Amino acid sequence: MTMWPLRGSGRHALVVDLCIALSLAAIEISSAALVARESGEPRLTVTAVVLLLAETLPIVWVRRAPIPVLVVSGAAAGVFGVLDYPDPFLHLGVLVAFYVAACLWSTRTAVIALVTALVATFAATALAGDSDAVDFYVAVVSVVLAWALGRNQRRRLHELDAERDAEAARLVAEERQRIARELHDIVAHRVSMMIVQSEAGGSVASGANADLAERFDAIATSGREALSELRRLLGVLRDDTRPDELSPQPGMDRLEALVDEMAGAGLSVELHVEGRVRSLPPGVELSGYRIVQEALTNSLRHAGPAKVAVRLRYSEDALDLEIADDGLGTRDRSAGWGLVGIRERVAMFGGSVTMGERPGGGFVVDATLPLATR
Repeated sequence: MTMWPLRGSGRHALVVDLCIALSLAAIEISSAALVARESGEPRLTVTAVVLLLAETLPIVWVRRAPIPVLVVSGAAAGVFGVLDYPDPFLHLGVLVAFYVAACLWSTRTAVIALVTALVATFAATALAGDSDAVDFYVAVVSVVLAWALGRNQRRRLHELDAERDAEAARLVAEERQRIARELHDIVAHRVSMMIVQSEAGGSVASGANADLAERFDAIATSGREALSELRRLLGVLRDDTRPDELSPQPGMDRLEALVDEMAGAGLSVELHVEGRVRSLPPGVELSGYRIVQEALTNSLRHAGPAKVAVRLRYSEDALDLEIADDGLGTRDRSAGWGLVGIRERVAMFGGSVTMGERPGGGFVVDATLPLATR
């Protein structure tokens, strides 16, 4: 799990950043007030409070503009340190901004920034006039620690990205293998029927029309060659140890059973069908079912207590599928590994797909599978 604040976006992230900024402001102001009371120094003035707010509140924008936030926070902390105000325990605002910037910089830039930050810290601490060795030690350790945490987080994020890319590639390969196995079953079945019918036609025509019989035999021979080549190319992908590969491939007529299955798992699903229901090409039948299945599984896993509306629209040249839930929608689900298969299936037919959070909450998958002219 990655550390705040480099990952995340949208309203939820803004709320988190605002809470963090307000917390930092409260900590710095209250600690400065406590130092003033315990040391007998003058109470915080309005100017001192404004400087502390200028150091901490810009953290709200640290995801979008880390460098400007670091400059503003650093300047406010420096001015506060030079003026005769009671210092808070730590200038957390500038340390957080420095941490985020260290996550983003290259190694060379980060080292230069660290040296610059240390020089600025020494200068500001020295100009304060009343600093001792402990003040210098705390300031230096704080800056170095924020920098080290930022660099470590950058390394972790790179590792996570590499792992995520590798996992995505593996899942895409697995999904393509499954699609290839399913298409192999469908095409092999159809070609086998063509061969059988051609052989039967040749037998019937052999006594009456030799030329027609030869044509039937040529069709059967081409079919057998095509079937052999298909099995040679795709058969290596078949895993006959998987029981689900031994059962008939599902189609759109199995959607009601899928809805009942999801209802048994605790997901409320409504199925709506528009247009004239008719037989579709086997590949579209299978892919349409798999798309609905994966979208419902995604809702079951991530939406929490939710209702899902599944809408099928049969038109003359396409099958449209919309699967929309009204779940919490507190995080982006469009990058889920299971949805990789939906993109692959839609791309295989040259269709289109959109998926993402709904404006009113929840998640929607909208896919279109074109139908070849039959």
